[in-house]
Parts: sequence; C-alpha cells; structure tokens
Amino acid sequence: MARIHPYEDTGESDVEIAAWGMAYEDGRTEVVGSGQRLVLASPERVAAWFSRDEVTAQLVWLAPATVASLGPDLAA
Repeated sequence: MARIHPYEDTGESDVEIAAWGMAYEDGRTEVVGSGQRLVLASPERVAAWFSRDEVTAQLVWLAPATVASLGPDLAA
C-alpha cells in the first residue's frame, strides 16, 4: 500500500510505503504498517482506510516470486 502526499503549492507528490499485506482468495485482506495490523474485507477497503484528507492510497501488486537458479560457482 503506497500513500501519495501532494507537496504544498507544487504539482509534485511524495510517495511512501504505508503497509505491506496479503489478499486472500475470499477477498479478506491483511495488512501491517505504522504499528498497526488490520484485517479488512477487501483490498479496496484497505485503500480507503489509508486514504485521508489530501492523501491518496494506491494498491501496488507485486508479481509472484520466481525461482532463482545458481550456477555451481555461486552455490554456497
């Protein structure tokens, strides 16, 4: 979850990572950030929770991890 903060009197924005989480197949979404742990009904509710005043929250989805292959010279 990234929050976008507008700078005063400019057209620029600052972005911060507000929380990390996981969305489950049933829609339930669990996030941890800023000293809080939340379980909400959907990712959209998480975005609404972190959006306040002029701050806009945006979901950022990461691609699934891939298996790294190491050559024999790099293996520990």
